[in-house]
Amino acid sequence: EMRSPSIKGSMRYWWRAAQRIHDREELRKKEGEIFGSSESDVGRSRFRLRVAKRQLPVKKYPLLPHKGSGMSPPALAPDGTFTLYISSRNPSMEAVARNTLEVSAILGGLGRRSRRESGSYYIEGPTGPDGEMTLDEKILRSLNVLSGLKNEDGYRIQSCPINGARINVIVGPVTTAHTNYPQIICVMTKQLTMSMNEILTEIGKASHTYSG
Repeated sequence: EMRSPSIKGSMRYWWRAAQRIHDREELRKKEGEIFGSSESDVGRSRFRLRVAKRQLPVKKYPLLPHKGSGMSPPALAPDGTFTLYISSRNPSMEAVARNTLEVSAILGGLGRRSRRESGSYYIEGPTGPDGEMTLDEKILRSLNVLSGLKNEDGYRIQSCPINGARINVIVGPVTTAHTNYPQIICVMTKQLTMSMNEILTEIGKASHTYSG
């Protein structure tokens, strides 16, 4: 089932990963101001998500495709669609929410093994100026909007030598501060011709080898 709390939870994770706030109390306060908090002086989230028009068929897929066997629990099929509404009384808060959703959809996922590309979804549209932006430009714009970083203090696109070629990489601000939460250091995009199952299998192999 596609539920707004699951989407908001993913958004909260990626919002935090994009920040460069070193003071934990300041980070907690800012996060609460956007996503809400149980503390009495903060209250509810400053924006609202609503999932509607669900057309989400369910099929069984292998949980560990790189092993070729194991559990195959029911999951949402890749051809499903749904409509998500974002609303807020504060236009700037709505902009933060929309850009955070963009980042969480591109870099993250929902449900089990979302860190290994399972549960991925993408946003259709919009037309107009956003539709003319490259994927790197969309990610860069969204990261800087949701983090509040600007100019030389913000995220930027940098040409880096990788495997004998120069590739554009989205690089995050350098920090030496210790944090107890994940941070986005860099993002590299690449056009792939493999099928969904092939991609999940390759990611499973790579992460299994790395973790072992």
